[in-house]
Amino acid sequence: MSRGQFLNPFLDPADKALKRMAPALFPYYRRWRYDGPLWISEVDLRGAWSRELGFFYARLPKVANTTILGSLVDAARARGVTGHDRVRHFFARPRTARRSDVEWIAGSAFKFAFVRDPFARTLSAYLDKIVRNRPEGRRARRWFAAHGIGEPDFTDFCRYLDDGGINDDPHWARQTDVLVMPLDALDFVGRMERLHGDLCAVHCRLFGASPEEIAYRGPRATGSASLIEQHYSDEAYSTVRRLYAEDFSRLGYAA
Repeated sequence: MSRGQFLNPFLDPADKALKRMAPALFPYYRRWRYDGPLWISEVDLRGAWSRELGFFYARLPKVANTTILGSLVDAARARGVTGHDRVRHFFARPRTARRSDVEWIAGSAFKFAFVRDPFARTLSAYLDKIVRNRPEGRRARRWFAAHGIGEPDFTDFCRYLDDGGINDDPHWARQTDVLVMPLDALDFVGRMERLHGDLCAVHCRLFGASPEEIAYRGPRATGSASLIEQHYSDEAYSTVRRLYAEDFSRLGYAA
């Protein structure tokens, strides 16, 4: 059974229509059009910007995103900036930017993102969303059930990704497809592998000082970077190298 049978035929045309209309509706997408394979509504959730603090953060899931975002919210609150009670909704999203905001983002904002080794990030998505049975894994679990797989291992997950599932959720989609701002428009690209140092560099650029402490937020860490040899088969290595080839190449990670 193909995963195509799980897709809602009424939703994909709606997303295609919104992608066509986005440049006319939203000044941000007039300047930085999104034509990638993910839902534009999902991608828009991954942008956070603040004129008061002077930044645009193109955030990526499974890249310490909640920790990074939380540190920015802490800095905002310490400076009297107010926002939504929930951290991920505290800052403005790209679609809310007016034309003058877009001009400011393009010209003056400090634009940054954090990225991660695709081997570790893909395994982390499996350990967190599939093994821990989180809601983001629903489509994957339906695929496993349709293929008679009761308790999928990581190689099974890679087969699901290879059957089109890679675009089912931004937690395991290619980072280059989830980015709401093109790589070449960013001023700084930090790495999860050197999170503390790179996040301190962001804070120094924005606020003139490193945070007194960086509090870990988000789901319990999977420790995927240390579990790669345990979970990766030859097939899994080959599949991840092929599916995430653009991430390896453009983000500067060894495949």
